[in-house]
Amino acid sequence: MKDIDAHPDLTLDLVVMGAHLSEAFGETVNQIELDGFKISAKLDCLDPEDSDLGMSRTIGVAIEQLTNVLSELRPDILLLIADRYEMLAPASVALALRIPIAHIEGGDISEGAIDDAVRNALTKMSHLHFTPTELAKRRVLAMGEESWRVVRSGAPSLDHLVRGLLPSRKELEKNLGQQLENPYCIVAYHPVTLHSDTTAEVFALLEALRSWKNQIVFCFPNADVGSSVLVEHTRDFCKERDDCRLYTNLDHLTYWSLLSHATLIVGNSSSGIMEAASVLLPVVDIGERQRG
Repeated sequence: MKDIDAHPDLTLDLVVMGAHLSEAFGETVNQIELDGFKISAKLDCLDPEDSDLGMSRTIGVAIEQLTNVLSELRPDILLLIADRYEMLAPASVALALRIPIAHIEGGDISEGAIDDAVRNALTKMSHLHFTPTELAKRRVLAMGEESWRVVRSGAPSLDHLVRGLLPSRKELEKNLGQQLENPYCIVAYHPVTLHSDTTAEVFALLEALRSWKNQIVFCFPNADVGSSVLVEHTRDFCKERDDCRLYTNLDHLTYWSLLSHATLIVGNSSSGIMEAASVLLPVVDIGERQRG
């Protein structure tokens, strides 16, 4: 976004919505503003109910609000990233308003989550595609997209990792408000949205973590069905041990610094597939969320 904002021939209109505005999920809109971005619209569309009905209502409210915003902004192109279910709302509105869509990180596979279906839907709704790998590019082409529309760009988040100045260990500990031990483990686990019980695996995970006798840093789950259950049980786990803490929100540079100093990461987050590999961090992938 900084490159777009700095380009003399481009104008960036940034729409911030959903969990970014939620106090429960850390109000990350504040970090966006601290990074110097001007926000064109803020859409409070995240339904408070932690259920599939809540997810559906979130999409519906977002569509209604985005219809007003995008019809007024009328951008030349709408840029969407990845596979969050909320992205179905701006894609649907843009399709109806005949606004071209560019999609980042299509062509990946994560068979254990609805993200996979969302990602593929966004691919078919989009006009330009920027894939993270050559294999992802071939998958997008196999879906019938014209070759001139598909570019293997790599993952922009990793560009940010390379360009950014990561906090030192001392700065990291100051940001976290605690001293880090050696070794320490990061846990990044999210609800498995294709399971009827989206949190079934977490009980086995927490039980297994009892055998890890060193420090544990837990990251807050995504705003998916079952997230409140995960948070509740993680907080209960942390109450039992002085060397465990759950963080609601970590900015990108702090999180990557946390990865770079860790001993391993455990869970089912895509950061265990992408970012962890970039800092040579061992990963224990749990369950089916990242299958494929």
